[in-house]
Amino acid sequence: MGSFHCPVGGLAYKSFGCIECGLCIASTKEERIKASDIIREYIRNSHDTGTDRRIRKIAVCGKGGSGKSTVAALFSLALEEFGYKVLLIDADNSNTGLGRKVGISEKAVSFMNQVNENNRKAIEIAKKDPIAIDDFDDELSLSKDNIKLLSIGKIENVFEGCACENASMAASLINSLNTDDFEIIIADQDAGIESFGRGVEQGVDTLIIIVEPSYDSIELAKNIKYMGEGLGIRRIRAVLSKIHNEEEEEYIEDILSDNEIRFLGALYEDPSLNVLNLKGEPLKTADSYKQAKHLVDLMLDEAEMKKTKGE
Repeated sequence: MGSFHCPVGGLAYKSFGCIECGLCIASTKEERIKASDIIREYIRNSHDTGTDRRIRKIAVCGKGGSGKSTVAALFSLALEEFGYKVLLIDADNSNTGLGRKVGISEKAVSFMNQVNENNRKAIEIAKKDPIAIDDFDDELSLSKDNIKLLSIGKIENVFEGCACENASMAASLINSLNTDDFEIIIADQDAGIESFGRGVEQGVDTLIIIVEPSYDSIELAKNIKYMGEGLGIRRIRAVLSKIHNEEEEEYIEDILSDNEIRFLGALYEDPSLNVLNLKGEPLKTADSYKQAKHLVDLMLDEAEMKKTKGE
């Protein structure tokens, strides 16, 4: 499994950049929670985002049914159009349609199953740090143009137990993955906050919270922000999904603002998107793809990132 990566950029405990939270040496749940409280307080009291603003790893989170997989796919397609190679990680233990949303119709291979079946390549990658996107070849992932799909694993039968192994593997791979220029990782996470309880998001630098027009979704967004800060994640943005009108958008945006959750933008209810999702077809022809591309454009601008390899 991958080695520890400090969420605030410290080189080692009590060395340059260390805030002495103790997360890197924590051995119990209580110690990790205490360390997260220190990290959260540090982030809230510090406006220093460091010299490197680049987005490398994005986790897409939110309530079940809010549109996480759809937004993860739309953002992957937009990033590809802006010249990026995308590793789209399916870390959801149940939904199986993520690949189809980006034009991959084949069933993805479970990376966790490959490890358990003693696939040499998978085992070597699981132990490697850093990991490159291209380490996942056609035996372990599926590709469509410049989007590569990696499935961590699914619960496919009764009595298979919990998804603990899958979460542990997802956390390790996300933590150890490295990106070159014009490479971005997007992880479509399990619904809710269980993945945060397992620290799956610890290795990402950006959280995209999908918020649908419901009280439960808004409350969960607040909780996800709290959890994300405890993992040392500074860039936390909300994307509204399935919005019906401007009044609805403004109401949710005001609540998010009151809770210091930055708003990236909104995707309105889109019948063309619903039809494509129903048929299991790629989402790039949906009317809302243009708006999703605009949100990705804003996100890249904020991070001061180029949008074509020729720039």
